[in-house]
Amino acid sequence: MLRLKLLLRNAGVAGILQLSVVALIFFFALRRDISTGDAVLTIPILAGVLVFSYLIREFLIDHFDVVRWIMNGVAVVGIILFVVLRNVEMVEPLWLRALIVGVFGFYMGCYFWMLSDWRTFPA
Repeated sequence: MLRLKLLLRNAGVAGILQLSVVALIFFFALRRDISTGDAVLTIPILAGVLVFSYLIREFLIDHFDVVRWIMNGVAVVGIILFVVLRNVEMVEPLWLRALIVGVFGFYMGCYFWMLSDWRTFPA
């Protein structure tokens, strides 16, 4: 519960709105994956990247300034690739679906662990 309070404090309104939008996209994407059977691949990938982000949380906090810039760059590149690759291919291939779930899941996991730590922005 303390981590959730710290996340709310550190992320602020804009960060929580961004996280909510991404979570909503994930909800609908995973719902689609379950109906098409792709969840057999995408849910384990999502679980794996969330566990990995948990395992590297100390590194994320210790290198917060650099990681923040990298994460912002990855988010921008990820969104651009998502839009470009989706428009190039008429049918979204499973590898692209898995890549999107992996990248955005890892981003969300890192975002949570970084902004829910008391060392990120000490009071």
